[in-house]
Amino acid sequence: MNSDAQKALKEHIQAIAKILYEETSPEQLKDLSAIEATVRQQVTEYISPELGIFFIQKATGTSKGRIRKLKSCIGELPLTDKQAQHLGVKPYTKVSPYLEKCCLIVSANVSYENAARDIKVLTGIEVSANTQHRLVHRQEFKLPKLNKTVEELSVDGGKIRLRTPLGEPCIWRDYKGIKIHEQITEAFFLDNKTLINWVNSQPLAKPITCRLRWTRRHLEHHQ
Repeated sequence: MNSDAQKALKEHIQAIAKILYEETSPEQLKDLSAIEATVRQQVTEYISPELGIFFIQKATGTSKGRIRKLKSCIGELPLTDKQAQHLGVKPYTKVSPYLEKCCLIVSANVSYENAARDIKVLTGIEVSANTQHRLVHRQEFKLPKLNKTVEELSVDGGKIRLRTPLGEPCIWRDYKGIKIHEQITEAFFLDNKTLINWVNSQPLAKPITCRLRWTRRHLEHHQ
């Protein structure tokens, strides 16, 4: 960006900032954390969606078609069916690809309920726990197919705790994992058949060295 463009951009931003500041209550300016949250909320509600609309129209060259609302990391975007097709957005989805990626990353580490809370904190965008659940379960996670001959692998296992209603006892279930040495690791939950089929689909050496590994926690659980 050249100096003239930077100067013009700064002038426009200052004008926008003045308008938004005049529309902000003193309670929203009590400390830096409140200012950060307020500015982000204002940007995602008023500013970044307009930028997104402009970029989308320029990138697709059209604004025609039936419009649907799409939640995104830059706010709620109106997207026509022609624009969605051009940009590779799946039909009927209500969450943008990048926001969906953020949801999947967070959901992989915590519960759907906590993921909804964390996404709101991290992005400022509300995506409900039910939507987080649907996003994960509509994914097609393809298992890798190796090209290099597998000469050694390990079978591992452990326990995971399933969520139960508050006050009810915890439920623990087994999972199993396969580590193909120096190549890849995959884990399977209550799906031994898929585990076996996936291993057998790999280019296995004859003979192959297979080791059984048990974590200390797993051994203590069974003692």
